[in-house]
Amino acid sequence: MKRSEMSKGIAIGLVIGLAIFLSYNFVLIDNISKEEAGKKLKDIYSLSNPNQNIQISSVTEEHGLYKVIVKSSDDLHEVYMTKNGEVFIRNPVQMDQLHSRLKRTQDFIDCLKEKNTELYGIANPTATQAQVQILGGSTFASQLYRSCAGQNVQTCSNRGIKRVPSIKIGEDILEGVKTIPQIENATGCRFKG
Repeated sequence: MKRSEMSKGIAIGLVIGLAIFLSYNFVLIDNISKEEAGKKLKDIYSLSNPNQNIQISSVTEEHGLYKVIVKSSDDLHEVYMTKNGEVFIRNPVQMDQLHSRLKRTQDFIDCLKEKNTELYGIANPTATQAQVQILGGSTFASQLYRSCAGQNVQTCSNRGIKRVPSIKIGEDILEGVKTIPQIENATGCRFKG
C-alpha cells in the first residue's frame, strides 16, 4: 500500500513539474526579441507617418515591458510594448504618481466642498469645459457642479449667477474661468500639486 501511494505521489510530482516546465517554455516562446519589438514599432510608425524618417534609438526592458525610443524627423517618442509584441502604450502612467495626483485633487475638491464652493455652468460651452478640466476633469468637478441649463436657469439666477462658468463660495461669486491659484486665493484651500 505504501508503494502505490508513493507511486501516486511521484506521478503527481511529475505532472506538476511537466506543467511548470511547459508553461515556462510557452511563455518564453510567446515573447518577441528586443530587435523584433523595435522593428514592429518602426513599421507601425512608418506606416502612420509616411513622410517622416523613422529610426529606433533604443530598446530596453523596463517594468516587465520593452521601452522603445522612436525617433521621427522632428521628435522623440517613448513607447512601451508588451514582451509578446501585442500591445504598445504611448503614454504610460506610473501608478504611484497617478494615485498621488488623484489623491491631491480629491483633497482639494473636499476642501472646496467644506467651503460650500459650487461650480455653475452649462455642459457644452467651451468655457465651462475649461473650468471643469482645471478642477481635475468631470469626475472631480461634478462634485461641485450645478447646471444652469434648461429649467435650472431661474434657480441659477436666484443664486446670483449672471454668467457661466461661475464659482460660488458662500455668498461670493467668481465669474469666468478661474485658475487653481485664483481659486486657492478665494477659498483658502490649497492644491498640493
